[in-house]
Amino acid sequence: MDLSATNTAAPARHTPITRNLMFVIGLLFVVGVLIALMALFSIAGRLDAEDLAKTTFYTQRALENRITATKNYITSYANWTTAYDHLNGEVDGQWAYVEQNLGKTLFTIDHYDGVFVVDGQRTKYATVRGLLANRRC
Repeated sequence: MDLSATNTAAPARHTPITRNLMFVIGLLFVVGVLIALMALFSIAGRLDAEDLAKTTFYTQRALENRITATKNYITSYANWTTAYDHLNGEVDGQWAYVEQNLGKTLFTIDHYDGVFVVDGQRTKYATVRGLLANRRC
């Protein structure tokens, strides 16, 4: 007689309670993963919003500082008595353009695309992108 054939165990069958327990555990796992994903997306969205607010704030501050610095710089030229002496009445092109007091350097160094000296009726002196423009604009 073959003993190995008679001692074979029947495959274990899951009882309804075991199946229900496995289903509940699986369901709880899926729900937990979904809750974790929702929490991560919520945190990421909040961090993105905070980052955008900070970036906007610092960009506005940088732009305001740049505008203030530019106003102060231009005002120093407007209040420069030597410039007034050379540009009031007949424009001294030698002083303004050739000696580069109000010309090419404002474009190459300070990045101003245009410099214009105007009176009540016309443009008396102008440079555009560092080049002397027609005085009779």
